[in-house]
Amino acid sequence: MTSFPPDVYTGCAADDAPVRLAVVMPLTARELARAEANLRSWAFQPELAPCVGDHRETASAPLADFYFYFDLPLDFDEETVTAVERLKALLTEVPANVSRCFGSFSFISADMTPSESRNTYRHSLLTTQVATRGTVTQFYRLILDHAHMERYYTHAFYMETDTRPMRSGWLQALYRVTDSSVWVKGSIMRYPKPTVLGFEPYRSIYLYHINGNAIYRLGCPCFKSFLRSVRETYRDYAFDTSMAFYRLELRRYALFQRIAHRFAFTDVMADWCDYEFSLSDLGNTYLVHGKAQLSHYDWRKLGRY
Repeated sequence: MTSFPPDVYTGCAADDAPVRLAVVMPLTARELARAEANLRSWAFQPELAPCVGDHRETASAPLADFYFYFDLPLDFDEETVTAVERLKALLTEVPANVSRCFGSFSFISADMTPSESRNTYRHSLLTTQVATRGTVTQFYRLILDHAHMERYYTHAFYMETDTRPMRSGWLQALYRVTDSSVWVKGSIMRYPKPTVLGFEPYRSIYLYHINGNAIYRLGCPCFKSFLRSVRETYRDYAFDTSMAFYRLELRRYALFQRIAHRFAFTDVMADWCDYEFSLSDLGNTYLVHGKAQLSHYDWRKLGRY
């Protein structure tokens, strides 16, 4: 039986810790148009407001803080500086009834180099995975190495620029389903079963992965130990499918027995990839991940993804 680090199930963070949530939007400067469109979609449309009514019914303080999370240092080059300045300017226009849902809006960076941020899109014929070094590195640095996030928050909702709110009260819905005993909570693939290349068991496991736009536990030694093992095993391959492969392979069943309860599905967010969807079929869904909703843009030219 393959060994695994014992500290993935001992010495964990408290399962009943009070929730302190951050909404984190990872992006590159090239994704500026998509980030602006995302912010405009819910900041200026009452039907998509993050919170409705008195959010103190859900939490005694603002529900979350919001972070724009860049790959490169914020002062790296003119393109990055311009992106930050334009987003800051847009934030000054956000109505008070929307900004009150958040404690603050801030900008942080993974401090990556241009080579670290580059995606190769190398494909594994064995596991079906695609190598996305930049995307993967940015994610791991937030969850594993960002002292500020660990100090101030218990959870982060990782909200890529192609994840859009579909109903008002989406931030309240996220807060309600956030659970300190769960490491990852998100959506299964909701779109029609794709043709999955590769070999078993990876073809089947792929269908059960939790999409990367999910709620993640921060500052938990057990989860961090698990993620380091995932990163060491699958390196530059997509972090969401890598987590599924690592915990669901039969050779690690003893590990799975101990941590299965740490991963949970929810329909608060739904992963629809490039497929069209009907909101009427998603009665409990508040956010949708997918590029079909970006009909006004050629998403292939709008950033790294």
